[in-house]
Amino acid sequence: MNSVNKNTINNTVMLYILTFAKLVLPLLTFPYLTRVLSVSSYGQLTYVKSCTNYMQLVVDFGFLLSATKDIARIVNKKEEVSEICSRVTFAKIILSFICFIVYIIMIIMIPILNNNVTFSILSIFPIILSIFLFDYYFRGIEKMHILTIRFIIVKIISTVLTLLFVKSDNNLILIPIFDILSSFVAIGSTILYLKKENIHIYVNIHLIKSSFNEIKRSAVYFFSDIASTAFTLINTFLIGLFLTADDVAYWGVAYTLISAVQSMYNPISNGIYPTMVKTKSFGLIKKVLYIFIPITIAGVIFCYFSAPMIINIINGSQYYSSVGVFRGLLLVLLFGFPAIILGWPTLGAIDREKEVTFTTILSAIIHVTGLCILILLNRFNIYSIAITRSITEFFIFILRAIYVFKYRNEFSD
Repeated sequence: MNSVNKNTINNTVMLYILTFAKLVLPLLTFPYLTRVLSVSSYGQLTYVKSCTNYMQLVVDFGFLLSATKDIARIVNKKEEVSEICSRVTFAKIILSFICFIVYIIMIIMIPILNNNVTFSILSIFPIILSIFLFDYYFRGIEKMHILTIRFIIVKIISTVLTLLFVKSDNNLILIPIFDILSSFVAIGSTILYLKKENIHIYVNIHLIKSSFNEIKRSAVYFFSDIASTAFTLINTFLIGLFLTADDVAYWGVAYTLISAVQSMYNPISNGIYPTMVKTKSFGLIKKVLYIFIPITIAGVIFCYFSAPMIINIINGSQYYSSVGVFRGLLLVLLFGFPAIILGWPTLGAIDREKEVTFTTILSAIIHVTGLCILILLNRFNIYSIAITRSITEFFIFILRAIYVFKYRNEFSD
């Protein structure tokens, strides 16, 4: 086995451990919170997290792809890596300031956010603190084990604190406080590692200008990421505006389960991405698809027939209304895997970033158009939204498959 393949396997394994931790640890609090919190309070928690996830996308601004790609190409040049990290950090500070102002305006204007202002405001701070986690650096140098160990430690801290101290709606405010404390632990360990590796973060006049250029250059990745939220976060946002807090909770339960399964795709995508950038081997993509698509099909069939049992065991009988939503979203899992693999790891690796972004934006437009039609026809409910979401995922898969076929000669094999 050559060193490139060995490194890819090691990174993929570590990312799977990371994803498993991201799946298991939140699932410890997920069923717990749906039981100790009222349906309306869990709906508020879901809505606030949806809004802050939007802010996280803006703060990240696609740097997890663009900066990772830059660092992977000059991994041994410490001064150049330090410059990339410095300008990305300053760019994120600019973006986080904008996000904070926008979020405060949202809290003032949206009832479900201003029901508990302190909780809503505290929830944005872990997003701001994420500036100093430098995930793109560790992905670029292919040190996935550091991300994995760091996440597991801090998530265990917040999980244990949540299970010990959150007992009712009155303790809702503790959830973002525990996230903030965990973020400081993660930041401390990250700074120590960067210091050990002689990676320095600095600020000067040249850096300020280059930070804006970094934002401009990374925009193609950002618009792809933000467009993809039309399939996820915008659904929750609109449900909170047009339906009830209970509907937000029912949707949140179903989509959390779908997202938990979908998160298992990310280690494969992220694990092969650096290798694809270097090798542009479509043979690797075909192997991944041949292995995992049959597994995905079997999983979808199992989940469809087991949906009532799954939701009853994890969340309780009070969330039975989530069963139909969960079933309606299962095609997202079926078409989502090939859509993800054919995106950044495939088209992105041959410098077809604009095509990846176009497919995402076009699919997002289709999805938002579908939601608008549902609203106009007075058919806007959590079940019709689930079907619309699945249809959208099919479109993005087809569009990317067409582009892969069109540019098939640009791969190395």
